[in-house]
Amino acid sequence: MTIQEILKEIYEETMDKVFAASGNYLMTIPKKGMEEEHARFKERAIALELLIEERGNGK
Repeated sequence: MTIQEILKEIYEETMDKVFAASGNYLMTIPKKGMEEEHARFKERAIALELLIEERGNGK
C-alpha cells in the first residue's frame, strides 16, 4: 500500500465521520450538538485532500 493510498483511505474515513456529524446529505450543516466534531472533521478532510493533491502532482 502506497502513502497515496493510505491518505485516500484516511480521507474516506474522515468523510464518513463528516457525514455522520452532518444534519443534511450535502454535509454543510452539522447535527445539533455535533458542531465542533463536524468542523474538526471537515477541516481534517480539507487538509487531507490538499495533501493528496500535492502528492498526486509529484511533490
